[in-house]
Amino acid sequence: MENRMNFAAVVALSLIVGAGCVSQAKVSSLETTPDVVRTALTKAAGSNKIEKVEQETENGKTIYEASFDVNDVDHTVSVDETGKVLEEESEVKVADLPAAVSAAVLKAQPLARVKEASLVTKDGKSYYEVDAKVGKDKHELSIASDGKLIADKVEDEDHDGDNDHGGAESQHGQKHDAEDKD
Repeated sequence: MENRMNFAAVVALSLIVGAGCVSQAKVSSLETTPDVVRTALTKAAGSNKIEKVEQETENGKTIYEASFDVNDVDHTVSVDETGKVLEEESEVKVADLPAAVSAAVLKAQPLARVKEASLVTKDGKSYYEVDAKVGKDKHELSIASDGKLIADKVEDEDHDGDNDHGGAESQHGQKHDAEDKD
């Protein structure tokens, strides 16, 4: 009986601790977002129609992410509750990746099957995010346009990419600094 109570306490504590990091995204509408958020999202989308807005809480802060198309290319923009743009992302056809980025993927993960790619701008810096399958593992590689590997994260199948331990990781989950992989 005591073991069951201890197990229940551990499960409850895990749920409480996990809930503080990132909540599930909920679909919202542009009209229900605060004015400052609506203005920032509309400005980022320009004349393009915002198709969906999601709202989630990360580390106690509310984040809004809008999805829209520009010339049949998927785009997203994330802003905080003050309207500050946190991240912009646009889909890139795998065939259109810069040669240096494609070469970096092959160098980091020679057996990778690239599924999709995007150009990300965050904190004033741009890089490519490449999703690849290596065996049974899903990798999210972050690569600068000059081909420098920034990170190689093995995505946890249960948490869809929340397995961020800093530095790059090999397909075996070993942590490495991206600079050491060159």
